[in-house]
Amino acid sequence: MSERIILVRHGETSVNANDKTHFYEDPEVLNAKGAEQMKKTALILGRVLPFVLYCSGEERAKQSAEIISQELKVPFKTIEGMQERNWGELSGKPWSEIKTILDQMSLEKRRKFVPTGGESWEQFEERLIKSLDFILERNQNKTTVIITHGGVITVLMPYLLNGSEEEALKPNHMFDNGSVTIFEHGESGFTQILLNDTSHLL
Repeated sequence: MSERIILVRHGETSVNANDKTHFYEDPEVLNAKGAEQMKKTALILGRVLPFVLYCSGEERAKQSAEIISQELKVPFKTIEGMQERNWGELSGKPWSEIKTILDQMSLEKRRKFVPTGGESWEQFEERLIKSLDFILERNQNKTTVIITHGGVITVLMPYLLNGSEEEALKPNHMFDNGSVTIFEHGESGFTQILLNDTSHLL
């Protein structure tokens, strides 16, 4: 037997639309496009019922889960640890500006870099894996949907693919709003089924 993990990035917000980085535990909610993305995502997820639904505690993820919950009549739970990375003093800046800073660092230095008031990639990854393992332990042989964030799914890639940290930096491991990513989990680890699929949003 195995578990199926479906990772969904929350719908679009005005911050995403302007290519800026959210503040940690930002109260920003979905824009009209983001709400529509979640309604379309719900239609696709309806094909894999029954499932257990979790979401990050951040407002944009909770609102996304609420839409799916209402559309499919599935209750949801918030899960601690699946929040987006805390970028500290870099929060609110365009991603292109943050990327310029990070690109000057070696991979190891980038993993350990802690923005003032924030957390490192290493710390972020550690809490994500702890949270994911918690979900898996409590939902054996079930399909679990987790509404979370683009950075969360990106940083989980090395763990899910049993690869190196470079996996998280690959261009095809950047995740779109409303995207669906699916992995099977069994005794031999994780197997990728679907990656950053947005065909349901067209």
